[in-house]
Amino acid sequence: MNITRLMERSGDGLGDDQLHARTCWHQGEHAGELRPDGHVYTEPAEPGELLGWAVVACARHRGAR
Repeated sequence: MNITRLMERSGDGLGDDQLHARTCWHQGEHAGELRPDGHVYTEPAEPGELLGWAVVACARHRGAR
């Protein structure tokens, strides 16, 4: 997976199930088999630092931005 693309993904606005890899990170539903699809990043309370989350995606959304 392209590191540049991973760095561009923002996890802001994603739900708990999406950030904890229980549903597709793109649509928030469990639509078929879920597979690893890189990482998204959220900004915690401390500005300037990012938290990385390993996310999963369904076949339809794998590789989406």
